[in-house]
Amino acid sequence: MNTIRQITLSSLLLLALVACREEDVRFTTFEAPHWAVDMSGYVPAPHWAVDETGDDEQPDWHIDLRGDDEPPAWHAADDGTLQYSMTAVLRLSDFLRPYEHPGDRLAAFIDNECRGVATAEGADGAKLYFLHIKGNNGDNPVTLRYYSAANRRLYELPAAYDFFQNGEHGTASAPETAPFEQATPYAQAMQAVVVLPQQLQDAAAQGDMLAAFCGTQCRGVARPATADDGTPCYTLEVRGAAGDDIHLKHYSASARQVYKSTERIAFEPGADYGTASQPARPALLPENSMTAVVAIPEELQFAASEDDEVAAFVGGELAAAGVPVQAADGTVAYALTIRKTDSQADDVAFRYYNARNSYLYATGTVTQFAPDAAFGTLDEPQVLPISTQGKYPFQMTAHVALPEHLAAYADAQDELAAFAGDECRGVAEWTGAGRCRLTIIGNADPADIHLRYYSSRNAYLYQTDALFPFQAGTDIGTESEPIVLNLYNVQ
Repeated sequence: MNTIRQITLSSLLLLALVACREEDVRFTTFEAPHWAVDMSGYVPAPHWAVDETGDDEQPDWHIDLRGDDEPPAWHAADDGTLQYSMTAVLRLSDFLRPYEHPGDRLAAFIDNECRGVATAEGADGAKLYFLHIKGNNGDNPVTLRYYSAANRRLYELPAAYDFFQNGEHGTASAPETAPFEQATPYAQAMQAVVVLPQQLQDAAAQGDMLAAFCGTQCRGVARPATADDGTPCYTLEVRGAAGDDIHLKHYSASARQVYKSTERIAFEPGADYGTASQPARPALLPENSMTAVVAIPEELQFAASEDDEVAAFVGGELAAAGVPVQAADGTVAYALTIRKTDSQADDVAFRYYNARNSYLYATGTVTQFAPDAAFGTLDEPQVLPISTQGKYPFQMTAHVALPEHLAAYADAQDELAAFAGDECRGVAEWTGAGRCRLTIIGNADPADIHLRYYSSRNAYLYQTDALFPFQAGTDIGTESEPIVLNLYNVQ
C-alpha cells in the first residue's frame, strides 16, 4: 500500500513539475505587423486608345495657277518698216483650256517688240486665236506670250517660230496647240489610278477628296471612279516635270483628317501610276504624323503575351496606341502612328504594359517628334530602353500551409508574408484551413525568399529559414498540395 502511495505521489509531482515548466516558458510577443508590399507599377490593364477623329476642315485642293500679273496693254507695232507677215492659228492646251476667259490675250513678240495680238474666237465649239504676225526676213525668232485673265498670270514660249515671209502655222480646221505650261511646273502629265486602304474605303463619305502634291503645290485633283474589278478608286492626271517628287493626300470627311502617302512617286511624263486593271494601293497615314516600330527588351520577352500593350506619349499626353506586328526577324514588335498638336512639346516617350505581371514600364524621352519621320522599322525595330534595375517587375506564386499545431488555431486576423532579407515581397491571401497563396515580386536577382507568420491568438512571431530563390514566372506548391512550413519562434 505504501508503495502504491509513493508511486502516485511521484507521478503527481512529475506532472506538477512539467506543468510548471510549460507555464514558465514564454516567447516574445509582438504588435500586429501589418505587412505590406510596395506595388507601385502594378496596375490594371490601361487599354490605351486614341481618338482618330481630327479637326481638319474640307480642303480646297486645286491646281493653283493664280498670279498677280497685271493685264498687259499689248499693241502691235506698225511704223511702215515691217514688210512681211505670217499667220498662226492656235488653241490652248487641254490643261489651260478650263481657265479660258474673255479677257485672255495672245501675242507675238520679236526682240521684245509686239508684232501681233489676238483674242479668242469661237470656231466649231473651240476657242481659237488667229494671230497675224508682222516682220522682216532675217528677224530673230518669234516669242509667244499668253495672258490668262482668270489666273492673272502671264505665260511665255520663247523662240516658238522662226519668222519667214507668208509662213503659216495651223489652220482653222487644224489649229496648233500652244503649250504655254511648258514654262511652268505643270509642263507634263502622268496618269494615276488609286485605291484607298481598306480602313479608308470603309469610312468613305461624301466630301472625301484625293489629290497629288509636289511639296505644297497641288498637281492634280482626282475623280471618283471604279476599277475593272468593281473596287471604288480614284483617277487623276498628275502634272509636273521629270524628276518631281510627288505624294498623295486624301481627305476623309468622316474622320475630319488629312492622310498622306508614305510612298513618294517619281514623276515620269506620260507614265502610269496604277491602271484600271491594276490600281496603285499606296499606304496613307495621318498628315503631320510620325511612325514608330518598337520592341520590348530581350529580358522581358519571356513574360510577353498577346494581351500586352504599348503606347507613345508626346509631352506626357497619350499620342498613339501600338498595334502588334511581326518584325523581319519573326519577333513581335509594335507599330504606332504618332500625332501631336502644336501646343504639345516634342518629347516622345513610351510605356509598356505587361499583362502577365500586371506591370507598367515607362521610358524617358527616347526621340523627338518630327513630321514624316520614322523611329524604327519592321527590319530594325527600336528596342525600348526599359530598365528593370531597382524595380520588381516580375512575379512568382507560392502555395503554403501552416504546420498542424498552428493551423488548428489559425485565424483570419493572422498574417503571413514573404521576405527577401528584411524587405517584404508578398502578403498572403488565406484560402482556408491554415492555407494561403502568396504572390511574390522580384527582379532578375534570384534572392532567397523566407516567410514570416504572425499569430494573432498569442501575438507570437514565427519565421522560416530560406525556402527557395526568387524565380520569375514559377509556381511553388499547389493549392491542393501546398508546402508545409517549418516555422520557429522569433525571440
